[in-house]
Amino acid sequence: MNAATEKEAPQVEGRVQVLLPEILSQLPLSQFDKLNLIQVNSYFYNVFIPTLYDSIMIDAKFSRLDPEFNTLNTTYIKTKSNLQSFFHTLYTDKEKHEKTDINRSEYKCFNLNNPLKLTLIKSLFCFDFPVEYIEFGKIFKDLLPYMTQLKILQAESYPIGFNIIEILKSNKLLTDLRLIFNVYDKSYLSKDFQRKTILNSINCNNNQDDDLPFSNLETLSLNNFIDSVNLETLLQNLLSHNFALKNLKLVKLKKLIRLKDLISNDSDNYEFNTIEILFKQLVKNNLINLNKLHLENILIDNKTINYFKLLNFKNLNYLNLENITEFQINNISFLDNFNNLDNLQKLSLNIRSNNELSVLKFLENNIKDNSLTELSLNLRFNFLQQNVSFDKQIDEYINFILRQKLSLVKLAFEIREENYLSGLIDQLYSMNEDQFYKLLIKDSFDNDNVFPLLKSLKINTNAHFFGKYRYKILMNNFKNLEYLWIFGLNSYEQHWGLGNVYPGIFDEWLRIMYIPEGIVSDISKTDISYNKLKYIKIFKFIFEIKWSIDKSPQVNPRNLIDNWFDSKCNVNDI
Repeated sequence: MNAATEKEAPQVEGRVQVLLPEILSQLPLSQFDKLNLIQVNSYFYNVFIPTLYDSIMIDAKFSRLDPEFNTLNTTYIKTKSNLQSFFHTLYTDKEKHEKTDINRSEYKCFNLNNPLKLTLIKSLFCFDFPVEYIEFGKIFKDLLPYMTQLKILQAESYPIGFNIIEILKSNKLLTDLRLIFNVYDKSYLSKDFQRKTILNSINCNNNQDDDLPFSNLETLSLNNFIDSVNLETLLQNLLSHNFALKNLKLVKLKKLIRLKDLISNDSDNYEFNTIEILFKQLVKNNLINLNKLHLENILIDNKTINYFKLLNFKNLNYLNLENITEFQINNISFLDNFNNLDNLQKLSLNIRSNNELSVLKFLENNIKDNSLTELSLNLRFNFLQQNVSFDKQIDEYINFILRQKLSLVKLAFEIREENYLSGLIDQLYSMNEDQFYKLLIKDSFDNDNVFPLLKSLKINTNAHFFGKYRYKILMNNFKNLEYLWIFGLNSYEQHWGLGNVYPGIFDEWLRIMYIPEGIVSDISKTDISYNKLKYIKIFKFIFEIKWSIDKSPQVNPRNLIDNWFDSKCNVNDI
């Protein structure tokens, strides 16, 4: 038996080697599939080891058992020990590779060993870090210079110092850069850093185009900048020699703007030069033809609105204006300067202004009927606005949404009412039944399948309405709906009873499980073929729906997939 096995072994290996490495490396396999194949045959080692480093995903919420995580051609790293094991594989010295204890001082040897495996990394995604790994930032900066083939770096969950820009300048292949900065890092204010910025800018003018820093950058996302000082320095470093930028996201550190100041136009204590600095830099480098634009937590006044005229929005297909505060004078809005939005397909608006009509005016003048595939609207109302009543504004927003019903794939609608006495978390306004009926039910009497393409719906209202009209919603109006998110403190009746002495993970889910069960109950009895709705989120609790032909649908509580689910419901393309 052993002799026969020994004779057959070379034949099996020979058959495997017939498969070209180029073909094997392109197979849609998970990291676990590749590791298993490596153990089966040594030929797979040289083929799959490089692909395991090709795309690295750091996500503390990753679960191999959750099918929502896309594991194909991606290597997931979940815990601190996983990260340490990953760092061990970077050692080129076998003796160092066999070490079991890792501390920060050992990573100094990276500068000497020059680990070749780091050059295999082309994409690095840092979504959710292990909270106990506080020293990762230092190690990350030590490793980054060796990732010479890195094309995508997305690290928007781990704050990092501004000097990372200096480290990344040596990478000429970077096309996608998304960072969140440590607001307590003061290195960008030092004279040495700004002197380097000026000298590098002068030296780069004498280089060839291929050697210019960030010259191939197509997508840029900057989060957590505080004021214009660090923003201007960052943009000079990143965009001075860039000619390829198409997608831009800018998120300023959130600052509370008092409602009293907004209504009275008292803007003396606020900074408004963010737009000026950004748009001047874009125009200076001829980066005015953006495809995607995302601005968040930005302040705008009448002195800066004209800068929006400098950009060409003809190619814009995604626009997200999130938590924008505008101090208007004479009812002149920055939204009036948006034009040529014929190619716009994805729109998200959350604008706080002393003129409640500016958003409606923008929608009426710039957005054609049934032209949007993704839409997110946030109606911001305060009790000092007197031009149009609250209910009238809600009706106008609903009318606009209905004019997009034939093309929408994703819809999110949020209503907020501001006053002096409540905090932001308490300002969500729950849509009443009449408004709910007009938006989601009324048109079904004239037309079947009112929203024929809609797959995702996010709305702040009472979940009881969905249970009451479940047949009309799921069987008639939203036949393709897969993701439903009912949010807000008023979305369900709060539980004020005593807690469990021995609480379980899903106790809060189990208390409200009757709501999703009520929404999907008896649907399968009416139409045994219906199986579209896959997930329901009530407030912050996610439930998965599993349909069966021979019995009632099964509702299961789900945890740790919030980021994945939110991406299915929120309009966010950068």
